[in-house]
Amino acid sequence: MSDVMWIAWLALGILLLIGEMFTVGFFLFWFGLGAIAAAVVAFAGFGIAVQWATFIIVSSVGVLLSRKFALAISKPGPEAKMNVDRLIGKTGVVMDDIVPADNKGLVRVASEEWRAITEDGSVIPQGEKIKVIRIEGTKLVVKAKIPGRWKHMTE
Repeated sequence: MSDVMWIAWLALGILLLIGEMFTVGFFLFWFGLGAIAAAVVAFAGFGIAVQWATFIIVSSVGVLLSRKFALAISKPGPEAKMNVDRLIGKTGVVMDDIVPADNKGLVRVASEEWRAITEDGSVIPQGEKIKVIRIEGTKLVVKAKIPGRWKHMTE
């Protein structure tokens, strides 16, 4: 039976390591290494009790030592913004005058160019700094970095 056990432990270890690639929590990795350690012990001719003890010890120690690291990489912080939401609150620059009456305006924010409209319907000329307030469809809703500075302008 000992001849077959090391193959079983090795297969289990490989399956667990492969399974780790499809999970987020960094949890199966240590059980995979524990199973591979048990395979080495089984190949060396030790009994089933030593194999299980090796599996449990290696897996437990690995999980305990890496718990803090695993939690840090598996849970994004509350401030993590995804996709276009990451642009909200960012500062940018007007590339083409923002003229809400003509439905015109182009801004560059975080190395990306976006169509833009102003929050209050004001005109903001090219070269001015803006702040992104929200996103409506495919346009950024922005306001002048210095509020009210360009409100008096017309098309």
